[in-house]
Amino acid sequence: MWAMSGLVLSFTPDQIHHYFMKAVVQKLRTLFFEQDWQTAFARAIDDVTRHEISTLLHIETLSDFLRFINEMVR
Repeated sequence: MWAMSGLVLSFTPDQIHHYFMKAVVQKLRTLFFEQDWQTAFARAIDDVTRHEISTLLHIETLSDFLRFINEMVR
């Protein structure tokens, strides 16, 4: 049991989140890196901040975004 606890505690929050991502969100994450969308994502986050889109202001990282999308997918 202790070893199992140690294993669970050794994961970062992002790793645990990735494990529970729905398949379509995992595919989106894969495409994000395959298509090199990092720059576009950074611009989108800047736009959200600049325009003060209140429902999206909590999204600051890719992990935040994927968590947000994952919660929306049924």
